[in-house]
Amino acid sequence: MTRYVIKNYLKLMCRSAVNVLLFIVFPILMIALLSSAFSSLMKSYECKEKFMVGYTMNAESDFSYGMKTLREVCQERGITMEEFSGSDPKKIIEDHGELSAFVDFGKESYSIYQREDEASEAKVLEYILSSYSRNMTTMKLSGMTGKELAEASPTTLYPEHQPAIDSTDYYGIIEIAYFLWCAIICASGIISSEKKYHILERLRMAGLSESQIYFSKLSSSTLVVSVASLLATIGSILLFGVKWGNPILSALIVFLMVIAALSMEFMFLSITDNLVLTIAISFAVVWFMGFFGGSFESYLFASHPYICKVLSPIYHGNRALVELSMTGKSNYVISSLLYSAAIAVVCSALAIAFSKLRKRGRA
Repeated sequence: MTRYVIKNYLKLMCRSAVNVLLFIVFPILMIALLSSAFSSLMKSYECKEKFMVGYTMNAESDFSYGMKTLREVCQERGITMEEFSGSDPKKIIEDHGELSAFVDFGKESYSIYQREDEASEAKVLEYILSSYSRNMTTMKLSGMTGKELAEASPTTLYPEHQPAIDSTDYYGIIEIAYFLWCAIICASGIISSEKKYHILERLRMAGLSESQIYFSKLSSSTLVVSVASLLATIGSILLFGVKWGNPILSALIVFLMVIAALSMEFMFLSITDNLVLTIAISFAVVWFMGFFGGSFESYLFASHPYICKVLSPIYHGNRALVELSMTGKSNYVISSLLYSAAIAVVCSALAIAFSKLRKRGRA
């Protein structure tokens, strides 16, 4: 009997093919828009292997004595330093587009000017110059005391770090994850038909319990939403070349998020007993979770407090999926799976409980 109900629910959703089609098309449109809009922002955090820096030198500057050595050190690291004449560093860097940054060496200090879209290059330059300044101080102290100061033996560390990800891969993954939380779109065909044709009353008269009706609805909806998300994923790969990592783990994360999303939205439906109100509440909650979860602004560079991020189940899913794409592993896989599973269990229990209460109220 339950299989028969699931099959009929699938037919009802197929009759609302437009909803399913929109569920496939919308993520692809958002991927195209956001990946293009944020491509320059995310590239600004990537440092070039080779770039050029201009500088002006005060005739009385302490930095002039070791400038040859400094230029050689920079050259070894792919930085070409070129001297300019002029008193306005900002104008020089504006007039010479090949310059990534500019240094104005004063008598006892220096100022670094950078382009807005090349902040990483300026940070590299700042690190080299600060090291150079420390060495100059060491040499001065050595000259004043007449003793050679002992040099500290450096220790080279290579900490683990996440490789960069481009905007296409990031939003190609993130938007699929975000829209699957709006799964109520696909299930709306079932809900409207239940009201129109009094399907729930017929199923109850046939002897099905509230649990059987709920899980029949959840199973059929999960299947349709999962297939729609898969088609959207394939579309993003074919159109934009989005790279997903560890297909099995990624598919499991997405699948559990689909179940969690539908469970939450069916819970709202059992409380409100109104499709329009359910969609409004669901979209508001999903948007709020997506905002802090990095669905619109990359969580990699977001300024939100960390506690706001980890409270969002979308953040855990996004983080796990993106890191699987970048490195093939993620510490957020377990938290994402557990968070989605907890939402599915709790919301399903509440949805069934409210349905039973509503049924008793009508009896």
